[in-house]
Amino acid sequence: MMKELFGLQEPPAVHTAMHYHIFTLEELEQAWEAKKGMSVRQNSEVSVTSIEDLITWDSAIDRQNPKNWSTGKKWLNVLIVSLQATLTTAASSILATGLQSISQYFQIGDNVDIKGLPIAVFVLGFGLGPLFLAPLSEQFGRRIVYIVSLAMFTTFSTLCALAPSFSALCTFRFFAGVAGSTSATLGAGSVGDLFDKKARGFAQAVYAFGPTMGAVLGALIGGFILVATPGRKDWRWMEWAIVIGSGFMTLVNILFLRESYGPYLLAQKAKRLQRAIGNPHLMPPAKTDLGELFMVTLTRPIRMLLFAPVCTILSMYMGLVQGVMYLSMVAMPLLFGPKDPRMPLFTYEFHTAYGGLSLLAAGLGIILGVAFCMLFSNRIYHFMRNRYVKRFMAFNGHDDSCTLAEELQTHSPDFRTPLMQLGMVIVPIGLFIFAIYSFGMILAYVSIQTYMVDTFDDYAASAVAAGVVMRGLLGCVFTVVGFRLFEDKNRSRLPAEIQVHWEIKVEKNMPVMVVVLRDHATQNVLHATCMATYAGETSSQGAADILEACSAMENKSSGSNASFSLSQYWLDQCLEKHETCPKPGTYLPTRVIDVGPSDGSREPRLYDTSKETGELQDHERRYVALSYCWGPPPWFRTEKAVFDSLREAIPMKDLPGTLREAVVVTRVMGLRFLWIDALCIIQDDPDDWATEAATMCTVYQKAIFTITAARASTCTGGLFAERDGVRVLPFMLEVSLATRTAHCQFTPMPRREIVWGMEDLMLYNRAWVLQEMILSTRALIYDPDCVRWECLATSGSERAVNGGIIRHHSRVRKLQLAISQKPSIDQLIPFPGDDIIDQASGWHHIVQDYMIRGITNTRDRLIAVYGVAKVLSIATRYTYLAGMWEEFLPLDLAWFVRRLRRGVSTTNVKTFVDKPLPYRATETVAPSWSWASVNTPVEYPSFLHTLGICRVVSATTQGSPEAVTGHLTIEGHTRTMYILSEKPSIINEAFDSVKNNKYTYHDSHGFKQHLAEPDEVIFVSPNQPELIRAKAQPVPGRWYPEEFIDARIPITFLALILRPYLPSMPVESGSQAVFSIALVPTGSDNEYKRIGFAEWRDCAWFGHECGPHRGSKRDGYSNMSKSWGRIKPPDLCDARTAIHTDARHTIGTNDGFLDEDAYHANARMIRQTLTIV
Repeated sequence: MMKELFGLQEPPAVHTAMHYHIFTLEELEQAWEAKKGMSVRQNSEVSVTSIEDLITWDSAIDRQNPKNWSTGKKWLNVLIVSLQATLTTAASSILATGLQSISQYFQIGDNVDIKGLPIAVFVLGFGLGPLFLAPLSEQFGRRIVYIVSLAMFTTFSTLCALAPSFSALCTFRFFAGVAGSTSATLGAGSVGDLFDKKARGFAQAVYAFGPTMGAVLGALIGGFILVATPGRKDWRWMEWAIVIGSGFMTLVNILFLRESYGPYLLAQKAKRLQRAIGNPHLMPPAKTDLGELFMVTLTRPIRMLLFAPVCTILSMYMGLVQGVMYLSMVAMPLLFGPKDPRMPLFTYEFHTAYGGLSLLAAGLGIILGVAFCMLFSNRIYHFMRNRYVKRFMAFNGHDDSCTLAEELQTHSPDFRTPLMQLGMVIVPIGLFIFAIYSFGMILAYVSIQTYMVDTFDDYAASAVAAGVVMRGLLGCVFTVVGFRLFEDKNRSRLPAEIQVHWEIKVEKNMPVMVVVLRDHATQNVLHATCMATYAGETSSQGAADILEACSAMENKSSGSNASFSLSQYWLDQCLEKHETCPKPGTYLPTRVIDVGPSDGSREPRLYDTSKETGELQDHERRYVALSYCWGPPPWFRTEKAVFDSLREAIPMKDLPGTLREAVVVTRVMGLRFLWIDALCIIQDDPDDWATEAATMCTVYQKAIFTITAARASTCTGGLFAERDGVRVLPFMLEVSLATRTAHCQFTPMPRREIVWGMEDLMLYNRAWVLQEMILSTRALIYDPDCVRWECLATSGSERAVNGGIIRHHSRVRKLQLAISQKPSIDQLIPFPGDDIIDQASGWHHIVQDYMIRGITNTRDRLIAVYGVAKVLSIATRYTYLAGMWEEFLPLDLAWFVRRLRRGVSTTNVKTFVDKPLPYRATETVAPSWSWASVNTPVEYPSFLHTLGICRVVSATTQGSPEAVTGHLTIEGHTRTMYILSEKPSIINEAFDSVKNNKYTYHDSHGFKQHLAEPDEVIFVSPNQPELIRAKAQPVPGRWYPEEFIDARIPITFLALILRPYLPSMPVESGSQAVFSIALVPTGSDNEYKRIGFAEWRDCAWFGHECGPHRGSKRDGYSNMSKSWGRIKPPDLCDARTAIHTDARHTIGTNDGFLDEDAYHANARMIRQTLTIV
């Protein structure tokens, strides 16, 4: 078959050490050239014999021959090539721990087929690159290919780090893989260039450390980077690490790497001799045109794969081994990483960043394999060679000295096979233990690489490239399909519609009905959604009946011994096992309640830490805090007149229900002290109240846990609830089909499913409670029907089976966790971000949540949130100003009074719905520019794609945390306008009384228009009074008043934020706007106070002629939007830079761009500096 394929006559017999005939690569090349009618080894002028006579080494010890280099020079080349291979191979797996960050950053979802593409395309490029890089090295030398390809690898890795999209990242990763495949392809050939066959095994083992260990090191380095740079952009630092390393190695290659390819060096020697002798006929260089180069050189690896059986078989084997290696790397995160609901497998639940540590087993096997090859590769080779010589002597006798001398010089590639065979035996055994697998893999890898180099000699790079191609292709396939293989392996064949009911026994002989809703079964483990039923109750009516079943719990009250035991269990588990939850310290507030012994033999009393004598042990200094609703009077509280008597005893019978039962809980939990604001603060002493209120943040932070009275709307309501049963939450049950036993596993559930109706509880609508919830590290919550537990790590509930833990994290919980670890502001905010707008928006969510809550005394509006602000200020070093932050003050100023829709179910919110103007608090507790100056819910607009167009000159506040005054000096664009509306109610009554506003007017074109929404008004310029007579162009907008205003008084509007046109916004959306605050003079020189907020839509603020045309009722606004839509700022910088500086923003038109002066003239407004109080 071989003869017919290459058109050969009788092939010459090649006598090898094992006495069988093979086709050498030289014969294949000659056959191929004869078949194609070309020759790359001769030309028409000089014979091959003359070239071979001249292009040889001068002697056997010629120093120009790489095999005769000094030992140091040889090993320097090997070290450089091995390090380069380590770097480029590490790039293939460095993103393994960052795939989740990449998917979140580019918002590609959780599709496992897509998430793994950055690794898969790199491995694919790594396999395809050798097809042309390896042959080029045999034509142009190794060094130039190493340098150019590594420089290209650095370039594409840089583009990966800067990739703007997921598709761009995958594209750049593919080309980085192509460029990075050089060292893994040419390395074995470079080693063959430097060492003869007798010493080559040791050097190949040293080099093999790079391409095999690189993938393990990449995963480890990626994990460390993930830990060091948490956030969505941590994956970019993984690429930057590769860029830094490859840039350094490029310089090393240029300075220290030497050319080692013998035929190329001989060709260069030939050129030098030709120029020296000056006779081209004596020594013509080999000539190769581009067509011959492509047909012969670049196709050589493919031809080897197709027509050299030994190359094909060994390449496929190494590709399979490499594919299994990458498949194992896919399996390791599934086994050791976080639980993936799509993969119903047992996991050790390591953090994603530490998943790479599981690959240390593979690294250990590689290191041992390399060491084994270094020790025994050459020894086995010499042993096989000596054994052959002995057999030859025994077979031929000792007389034929010439033949014996010839045979003693024989170096057969087959002498490498024993170590290869050992590795092939170990590989399947090692599939049971990862380290043993990698040990066998390295034995086979080193032996196969050395065998290829010995067999194909000058064309070793092409032969090794053929193996790298197979490894890359199979590695890519296994990487892509690995997740699917594990997901589908041994999946249950039950139809998804079938529901299987199976009663088994779990802890405490509790019967459990298991409902199989999905066919997620793997091997002997079944995952199913279940419902536990107590007291022997079971159901056979299907899943719906089971989910509606209620338990007849033995503890009929949340104040029973069973509930107390469960609460104690939660606390003990948190103190012992939760590293994220701070440990109790020795801090004690100024006053606490000494609850007395647990048996109640002594009444509680007020304990003043500044006046008591006697030392307390550290464990005695732990205390509990109470969060509850006071409700209407009468209250039981500490006053000056009863302070001394309460220090003696606090009668339990006189305490309201909530306070009394809090004492009981503290006693049962084995603690001595309890902090209650009503008793631990002297309520009729303003100085004491102000001092103690300012320390509330510390009180709740340092408490061992906080008792939360969620079920009671007054202080008399109590903590404990009587109940007939508790609805048990659904949970995940892991069932062993072999032993018919089960273990409860809980899945994350939405907060609303855990705490049904919590939002309607009075406690959670109390303003003080937001601060208490955020600052408390642990909370024991008494809901109307059960007891719950919350800490920074987990949440638990009586409604979970056996009081089990339900893992969930609310927005408040994320903020609590961040505060406890004292990070930067972007991590503190519930919606973390990396710019000033994200940070401001996070604080605005807190303000909106806080202002919707009720508060008894309006003077407490600022101090009730002061604790949270104080903690944030300490952690971030930002400046707090009366509910706002100086660092993003223009954004904070853009609040407006919230208009609530009717039908809001929250009890205290209804009081705001019908509340009329004015919204200002009767007592001054904050400057007019602060949201704390109003007594109603507030909102903030969206700041997406906005520009800051004002500058804060100075901002100062004075006073206590309870009451603050301040002055704000701000520079910006202003306009003075009247406000016109058909109904006076838009000006001097509540918004909710305005319905179906039918105000009509005539625009500048004479067409009749109307205001479509109740809060829409007409802004009228004071220098154009004829507008009131409805014969000129109106200026529409939204008006949010905070006080009564007189329609005859002009109002000064100060522009804060500009939201310009963006091409992605629909022109008809009306999304272009200017946000401004409304100011009126106070009577003092250049002093103003805030009275409202206005949103100028479309081109209204800038006064462009954009009147509507005849059409529908909304035509006026649509055409204004289109006109404003033609104004496109070219530099849409965000508030990160524009908010603090008077940046020169440019505005574009159809004819070009305007500078700042033209912008101001076009806007028809003035720029001035105002002071707001």
